[in-house]
Amino acid sequence: MSTSPFHQFFLTSHSQDQFKESINEVAKLLIDHATEKAHSNTSLDLKLINSIETQLTPQNFDIFPKIGISMPDVLKEIHNFFLKNYIHVTDTKTMAHLHCPPILPCVITELIVAATNQSMDSWDQCGTAGTIEEYILRFLGDELIGYPSSGSGGTFTTGGTQANMMGLLIARNVFALKHGVDLQKSGITPTITKFRIFCSEDAHFTIDQSAAILGLGLDSIIKVPSHNGKIRTDILRTKIVETRTAGYIPFCISATAGTTDFGAIDDLSILSQIAKSEGLWFHVDAAYGGGLLFAHPAQRKLLEGIQHADSIGLDFHKMLYVPIPCGVFMMKDKKHFETIRTSAVYLNPENDEVMGFQNLVYKSLLTTRRFDALKAYVALRVVGRQNYANMIGYTTGLANRVAKYIDEVDDDVELAIPQSLSTVVFRFHPKSLQSLNLSLKQWNDINYHIRNKMIEKGGGIIAQTTFQQKTYLKFTILNPLITYEDVMGVLASVKKFGFELVKEQQIKQQSKL
Repeated sequence: MSTSPFHQFFLTSHSQDQFKESINEVAKLLIDHATEKAHSNTSLDLKLINSIETQLTPQNFDIFPKIGISMPDVLKEIHNFFLKNYIHVTDTKTMAHLHCPPILPCVITELIVAATNQSMDSWDQCGTAGTIEEYILRFLGDELIGYPSSGSGGTFTTGGTQANMMGLLIARNVFALKHGVDLQKSGITPTITKFRIFCSEDAHFTIDQSAAILGLGLDSIIKVPSHNGKIRTDILRTKIVETRTAGYIPFCISATAGTTDFGAIDDLSILSQIAKSEGLWFHVDAAYGGGLLFAHPAQRKLLEGIQHADSIGLDFHKMLYVPIPCGVFMMKDKKHFETIRTSAVYLNPENDEVMGFQNLVYKSLLTTRRFDALKAYVALRVVGRQNYANMIGYTTGLANRVAKYIDEVDDDVELAIPQSLSTVVFRFHPKSLQSLNLSLKQWNDINYHIRNKMIEKGGGIIAQTTFQQKTYLKFTILNPLITYEDVMGVLASVKKFGFELVKEQQIKQQSKL
C-alpha cells in the first residue's frame, strides 16, 4: 500500500520516531541554554541583536527555500538567532515586568495543546476540550470569585487587553439596550456618544484603547485621581454627579485590582457599592491582582468586593506561572454574552443548541482559539492550593521586605509609594549627593541610563516608569525562585551604575565651565 510523501510533516504512526528524536533535541537545546544562562550575566547583547538584524534581510537570508531544510538545521538557526540572546524569565535577576517564569508541567502541556491543535469555537473542532474549559470557568466563578451558583459564565482570553475590551464592549451593549439602542444592528447613535466610563488615573492603558476601538472615544473616559495608586472614591462620587449634570450618561466603573506599576488594588467593596447605587456596570481589571484569589485567606481579603463585579479579567500568565497566553474573562450573569452573539450556519447553527451541542464561539471575540484552558487545568491539578498560596505569599512578602529596606535603611534609593503585591518602585537619589544640586532632568536621565546599563552589562533586567514627572526603576518580583540576596545584589548594581553616572554628570558640568 502506498503512503503519502508528506508524513514527515505530521504526527502519525509513520513519523513517531522522528517526533521523539525532535522532542529530545529540543529538550536538550533548552536545558543546555537554561544551564548556560544560569551561569552567565543577566544581560542582553545589543551588538548581537544588531548583527542578527543585519543577517535577517532578504539579501542575506532566504526565509522560504524552494526545498525545505531539516529540523536539526532549523534548530541550529533558532540557537543562533534566538536562544543566544533571549530573555531568560526564570533567571533570578530578571524582574522587570509582569512576565512570569512558566512552570514545567505547563511547558509540557503546551506540546499537547499544539499537537492536538483543538479549536475552541465549535463542538466538532474541540471534542471534550470544551467540557474541560467550561468546568474550569464554573470553578473560577462559583468557588473562587463567589458568583451566584450556575449564573456566571466566561471564556478564555489572550490576556487583560482582550478581557478589558470585552468588559467595556458588553457593558456598552447592555446599557445601550436600556436606552433603546441595539448596537449590533444600528451602530453608534447620538445617545451612545454620551456614554461615560470612570476609572483611576492609574488604570491600564487598554481602557483608553478599548474606548477608542469601541467608538466611544477617549473623551468618554473620566480619569479619577488616585492616592498611592488607588482610585479616590470620594472624588469618583463627585465626578459621577458632575457628569450626569453635564448631560452625559455614566455607564461603567472600571476598577483595577493590581495596577501595572504599583500593584495597587482599588477598594472593590466601596466601588461595588457605588456602582450598585448609581446603576452602573462594574468591571474589574484583575489581570495582575486576580492571582490573590489563589492566595491564603488574609491576602484574598484584598479582593473583597470582586464577587459583585459584573465582569472581571484575570490572567493565569502572571501570578500563576502559566505560559503566555492564558487569561480569562468572567461575567456574573452569563446571559449578557447574548449582546455579542452572532451565528454562522457553517460554524454554530442555532439548531446545534437545540440538539445539546455546545459551541463556545458566541462568547469570544476570537473564532479560532487555542485550548489554553488545558494549561490552567494542569496548573491547578499539579501545583495545588497550598503551593499556589505559598508562592504568592512568598513573592509578595519578599517585595514587602525589599520595599521596607529601601524605605527605612538605604539612603541611596527612595521609594515612590508604599509597596503592594509584588512590585517595588524606587529611584536612585542618594541623600549624600543632594548638595550637588542636580536638576530633576539630570536625575531622571541618570535613572533612565541605570536601567539600560543594567541590561547591557549584566546587572539584572529591571523596568522603569514615570511617576509625578520623576523617572523611577521597578522590581517586579513574580519569580518564587528569587531570594532576598538576589534582589540586594541587583540593587547593589543599580547603585554602582548610579554613582558612575553621577560622576559622568559632574565631568560634563566641569567641562562646560
